[in-house]
Amino acid sequence: MLLVASGAKGDDTAVALPPGVIAEWDLAKAYHQTTPTRERICLNGLWRWQPAGELDAVPAEDWGYFKVPGSWPGINDWMQKDSQTLYVHPKWRGVDPAGVKSAWYQREIVVPEAWSGRRMTLQTGLPQLPGHRLCRWRQRSANCASPAENST
Repeated sequence: MLLVASGAKGDDTAVALPPGVIAEWDLAKAYHQTTPTRERICLNGLWRWQPAGELDAVPAEDWGYFKVPGSWPGINDWMQKDSQTLYVHPKWRGVDPAGVKSAWYQREIVVPEAWSGRRMTLQTGLPQLPGHRLCRWRQRSANCASPAENST
């Protein structure tokens, strides 16, 4: 599952990152691509991450961090093994990443004022499985269509 929330960064709910490691969420520093008909902003980088378990509600705390895009944590393929660091929260330090079947990803953005009234989509590159929720939006004044409604 994926949560993209608008608002200010609230790192008090996540594990502290080591010195020199930064989860940079300032859109002014992100890669932008603008054409006459659309604008894109790259959201790659460190996202909050944690195993999902049976929880259906978005966790309020105990977040770690994981780089997006990236291979699933705990993968043992020789080309992808140990290619990234999973910044583990102490509350789930004993969980084996290879055994995690679903996880929460969270990234906060502030939608630019100039985008007011525009249609917005999130492209994840993840497969959309029938009957599975891919994304959950939490925004102050916008609607979010399900992946099936947004597939056109």
